[in-house]
Amino acid sequence: MNWRAQDLLTRYGPRVLLLTSLGFVITLAVARPAGTVLGYAEVAPVRVASLESGRVVGVTVTPGEIVAEGAIVGVLDDTPIRGRMRVLEAELSRSGAVLQGQQRDAETALAFAQANRAESSARLTAAREGLRIAEQRLSDRRSQVAAGLATRDSLVPVETEVATLRGEVSQLSARLGAQTSAAAMAAEGMDEDAGGTAPAVASEARAMGVVEEELALLEERRKDTTLRAPLAARVASVHYRVGEVLPELQVFAELLPLETTTVVACVPEQFRGLVVAGGKTELWPASGGAMRTGTVVDVSGLVSEAPDRCKQRPNEVGWVRPVRIQVDGSGLVPGQRFDVAFVPPLSEDS
Repeated sequence: MNWRAQDLLTRYGPRVLLLTSLGFVITLAVARPAGTVLGYAEVAPVRVASLESGRVVGVTVTPGEIVAEGAIVGVLDDTPIRGRMRVLEAELSRSGAVLQGQQRDAETALAFAQANRAESSARLTAAREGLRIAEQRLSDRRSQVAAGLATRDSLVPVETEVATLRGEVSQLSARLGAQTSAAAMAAEGMDEDAGGTAPAVASEARAMGVVEEELALLEERRKDTTLRAPLAARVASVHYRVGEVLPELQVFAELLPLETTTVVACVPEQFRGLVVAGGKTELWPASGGAMRTGTVVDVSGLVSEAPDRCKQRPNEVGWVRPVRIQVDGSGLVPGQRFDVAFVPPLSEDS
């Protein structure tokens, strides 16, 4: 090596080596597998709203905070609901007392009807036995009159007794029939239907059922005044403060899930033939790591300007077709970048 080459190597060698290493590092940083497009893990915000309008009495989270699933994010004033519930509970207590009174009255009426029927049945049995004996005496007396052993006038008292007993038997039979019907009606009033309600108390029982149903609905509404996070997430924003009125179905807060399973790939038009709904994909994390697989679930019909996350350089301009991919396995970190390859569909010949 002559002195000129040695001098150049001494003077510029370290700089050339540094620039070469830097270029190699940059190349590794921006390089991706051939035939891939850029994609990023997408996460949609979760909106926490209320089915009830009410005044905000508590805000328990702040933007940027991470909350667990089921954590309270806000509380609405439930005083009007609790007031109505107290009124209904008092009405339910009154109806319960009335229902118990109706139940006792129905049971008493059934007991009286059954007792009266039993008494009439016993009296009818006794009257029929007395009639049988009187008719036997009348038959014997008529035989004596026919034999000349007694006068015809002696028949009159016995015939009168028989007639009286026959009238009594007829009267008691009619009374027993009426009392039997009354006892049967009282018993029917105590028979429970398929819903477990006796007709004698059905009206009050239905009224109690309506009150109980409204109480259950109010209890569910009262629970809804406590706003909770439906999943583990980071609080993105809170739109209301204590003392403000939250209208019905208005968003109280927005949460960003900590994980996602959706990747949006930015597909140029030259890749369009490879992208079909249901097609398989391979995803390489830009930060390194094992390859993931996924399935195309949606191919946008519109071409739009590439978002910043799908640009290699900040000022790069390009037009792409967004494609959503459902990634297999556990969740992804929102915003994570991937190199996405679309597996060509099998041909019919294969």
